[in-house]
Amino acid sequence: MKKIIAFFIFIIPVFLNAQLQSAGLQGMNIYSLAQYGDAVYVGTDDGVYWIRPHFSYWRTFGLQGKKIKSVYPHQYGAIGTAITVSVLRDSISSNEPLIYCTSDLGQTWIVKDSGIVRNDIPYLKDINGFPSPLICGETFAGGFGKLYRRDLNSPTWEKVFDIGIGQLNVVEANQQTADVWVGGETTIFAPYISKSEDKGKTWLTFYPNLNGDNACNSILFDDNDTNIVYAGMEGSVIKSTDRGETWNPTKLTGTLYYFNALAKDYLTSTIFAGGSTNENYFGLFGSSDGGESWYQIAPIPTVMLKGISSLQVVVSSWCCERNLYVGTLGDGIYTYHLKVIDEVLDENQDPLQFHLSQNYPNPFNPTTAISYVIPKSSFVVLKVFDVLGNEVSTLVNENKLAGSYAVYFNIKDLPEGKAGLSSGIYFYKLQVDNYIQTRKMTILK
Repeated sequence: MKKIIAFFIFIIPVFLNAQLQSAGLQGMNIYSLAQYGDAVYVGTDDGVYWIRPHFSYWRTFGLQGKKIKSVYPHQYGAIGTAITVSVLRDSISSNEPLIYCTSDLGQTWIVKDSGIVRNDIPYLKDINGFPSPLICGETFAGGFGKLYRRDLNSPTWEKVFDIGIGQLNVVEANQQTADVWVGGETTIFAPYISKSEDKGKTWLTFYPNLNGDNACNSILFDDNDTNIVYAGMEGSVIKSTDRGETWNPTKLTGTLYYFNALAKDYLTSTIFAGGSTNENYFGLFGSSDGGESWYQIAPIPTVMLKGISSLQVVVSSWCCERNLYVGTLGDGIYTYHLKVIDEVLDENQDPLQFHLSQNYPNPFNPTTAISYVIPKSSFVVLKVFDVLGNEVSTLVNENKLAGSYAVYFNIKDLPEGKAGLSSGIYFYKLQVDNYIQTRKMTILK
């Protein structure tokens, strides 16, 4: 890959340093991080670590001594959790397995790389997929130009995508549309972004013309509009408003950073882009207007942090705090504290239409946040139902001024007789005058 030497960036010059704090695993390389339920998992150069509400520090989760490139936590059975990881091998001649999986809290790790051509791929850069009741689920794993898929009913991986001897850097499964997206670069340093709408059987590939930004490193889907997709590139963040058909740079462009990670705070619609320079320096930016303007989030001036590998907005269900977790390539984990929102998101906002957002996180246990927008003063009713239509909880039942709101639903706060909801699908319905919208959410224990 060629080096990025330009540095032209249009941002709002806001440097917020007080909220970026060290959160553990100092001195370690963090290759990936993910939240599932009430736990956060990270892949490091010394195995898998995790943290939960009652932990006071990061704890080992297994595979110590191994470099874990990608961590993918997902559903196992009706109520369990499985973790699939890829190992950062030194070379294609290494005897180290490519993929491990566990479903017993890291006590036992099972090799799960049958069918992958080992001498094609030194390691798998990213793993993602669709949650399933079966162990390890319907999963996609990619790297070095190739993508493999493990079918629900088969223990063997099959190759479903091959760009040749180029790079495949990111795999993202869109839970709303069931599309699978990959991104990377071809052998001539041309960026590509590909999507499959049939779980890998056929692909549509896009080649954004970015005048030198030559690789896709991260992909982010918009929760409110399935036509909108963001991609973190070498030097810029780009955006599509037509599901990938066309791409345009946002105002975060011409920078020194390889944008390895994108994340979104769905309550405030803030997008975060994290990256690293060729010299492995830290770069973190935020945008609250869909990429029209950006502000930079910097560490304290006397500290030069290592570059960013991964980002994750984490909702701490035990206290309803929200933080952006930042994984660095050499300085461990940092957190950026997000604005605490009890109910009204922005009193000065003048919304144009009704909207009910997807709850976050989802699946959840025990707490999730539901946000909505009303364009005029109205009587608002927001309720939760089970799959049989039985009312579980009334979250809102009062007059509200026009604006954007968020409310937390905690299954532990339900009255006696309704507490202890089982894992499964539930629905929440917003009714404002003649406007009614319903969305689905999942409780996972």
